[in-house]
Amino acid sequence: MSPQLHNLFLALRPAPEVIEQIIAEVETLREKKLLSGSGILPKNYHITLHWLGAYPEAPNEVLARAKKAVENIKLPPIDFVLDHFMGFRNKGSSPLVLCASTHSQLQSLWRELRIALSYAGFEKFLESKFNPHLTVAYTDTILPKQDLTSPIICQVQEFVLIDSHIGKSRHVILDRWQLNGDASTPLKRDLFGGA
Repeated sequence: MSPQLHNLFLALRPAPEVIEQIIAEVETLREKKLLSGSGILPKNYHITLHWLGAYPEAPNEVLARAKKAVENIKLPPIDFVLDHFMGFRNKGSSPLVLCASTHSQLQSLWRELRIALSYAGFEKFLESKFNPHLTVAYTDTILPKQDLTSPIICQVQEFVLIDSHIGKSRHVILDRWQLNGDASTPLKRDLFGGA
């Protein structure tokens, strides 16, 4: 069996000015001796929306199905504020993540994508809950929830399909979709019971 070398997922990527603010926050954490583990490359910062599986190579059929599923998502740009950080319990090193206390717009996008992807045959990969977070590092200790030095305001105008080359710290954007829909667009009925 071929090794799995590619993770495919839909994600939000921060704008360059937001990346600069995140870098500054990470440096502050290091100066305060709260962070000593390995950091994520800033060019790879993202908030995962949906994982689409791991594959020996990025299969054309899977990519085509995913692209067709999400191409008609019509939602407006998303605003949220990263205002705290915390550690997640994990096997091995624990991820240190930045989070938003309020993220209803993120939830709406996640839910719309989840519905579309379920119809396209990705059910086995879809999570039942969404806890949006942006991983900045992996640490040996689990830090408790703490406020950021300065809240980071984010405005997202697109979501992207990423091919992550496992073990190579390389993210390739395979496609992108603009968030330019009408805020009054009704949400579809969720196959899994939600609105």
